[in-house]
Amino acid sequence: MGDGNDEEGNTRQRGLIASNLKAVLPDLEFLELRLTKMYVQRVLPTVHTWTASEVLDHLAIIDERMKDELAMFSLIFLSPKEREYYQRADLFGAPFKAAFPAANDEITEAGTCFALGRYTASVFHLVRAAEIGLEAVHAALGLPGIEKKPWSWDKVLKDIDEVIKDNDRALIADPGWVENAAFFRRAYALLWAIKGPFRNETTHVELTFGENEAERVFDAVRSFLTHLATGLSE
Repeated sequence: MGDGNDEEGNTRQRGLIASNLKAVLPDLEFLELRLTKMYVQRVLPTVHTWTASEVLDHLAIIDERMKDELAMFSLIFLSPKEREYYQRADLFGAPFKAAFPAANDEITEAGTCFALGRYTASVFHLVRAAEIGLEAVHAALGLPGIEKKPWSWDKVLKDIDEVIKDNDRALIADPGWVENAAFFRRAYALLWAIKGPFRNETTHVELTFGENEAERVFDAVRSFLTHLATGLSE
């Protein structure tokens, strides 16, 4: 009687082991632990014949294979704040993503760089995104395309300011301009907020950015581009 109960218990244990090994196969596939997966697949059909010592032997081999394969991986730990930035394709919201897809790609890269502590690279992508917005403002105001890069932000801002002032004088009675004037004045003010943190030196090799500086640029570019998305597009 006792032997029957023991055998029944052993059968249940083997069945549980088999179920657990089957359940872990998708995880091994996801993690690309190919050698561990191959071994598990090979021994699975024989689980029902394992003795107690064989159970320990097979599980030890699986454990060692998994450790060896995992040793070849580099794992990255992200804090909750960093995870908010990592590979996010909607950092500036859906309206901006729809209106400025190319700039949104730059923002996604900027966020990933920020999450990984590559703050200077993050600012570089933010500047590229802001420049796409600048080109949209230039085109909307009838200014010629900006050809020289890196741009002189002082010159760009001066050109925008002059057009806004000229339109304020010449088109004071034009309902179209009156309706859009506040939009462009705010865009101009937000551009000044961007210019402050990175000036004209972002592409200079001697200039680097820390986390706090990069975050300030992030906030400034977010304000500018999300504002543009309410009235302009690429």
